[in-house]
Amino acid sequence: MNFNGNANSGEMEISSCCDSFHACNQICGTTKSFCEDSFTKCMDAKCKMSSQKDECTKAASTKKLMLQLSNCNDFNEGQKKSCTCVKTDDADAKRKEVIEDFYQTYNPSQMSKVDGLAAKATDTNKLAGLLTKLVTKYGSKAIKKVKDSREKLMEDMMNSRGPNGIPGMGRKAFDADRFENDQEEAEEEEMIEL
Repeated sequence: MNFNGNANSGEMEISSCCDSFHACNQICGTTKSFCEDSFTKCMDAKCKMSSQKDECTKAASTKKLMLQLSNCNDFNEGQKKSCTCVKTDDADAKRKEVIEDFYQTYNPSQMSKVDGLAAKATDTNKLAGLLTKLVTKYGSKAIKKVKDSREKLMEDMMNSRGPNGIPGMGRKAFDADRFENDQEEAEEEEMIEL
């Protein structure tokens, strides 16, 4: 589900919420409802503090409607790509390794926190909660934005003009081979890497 597209001022106000939502969907062990609830709360908080309240609230309402209409495909795909099965005996060490990697990458000066945090992250859900908090705390530093090729395809279709000047009705809009290729690329590119 694309949430960033061509952003107006209201959408810009909540863009960090959109980024966190996409990241949440890809943190192994989160739930769809948790990510959606966090997203909704983030947008409400941003709009409450916004100097452009009306535009922000309108953009947030649109995103909330999109959530209601969405299915589980994006969430399930994000979980599939980010989760790795490990033997039960190796789980504690793997969780600690994930936390170490995060701090090593985004704040090496805080490596002393790893042991304490690993001791608290005793299962997948607790690790997911911790990683969600860390991604939110480190924001754009911890989220790599990747252009979704499906978004690019939609932009191209809407920008093309047909013989009567109607947007989205040009020859380019109906290129089935291009659509299939873009869909295959989208499956490889749409993940926000942590």
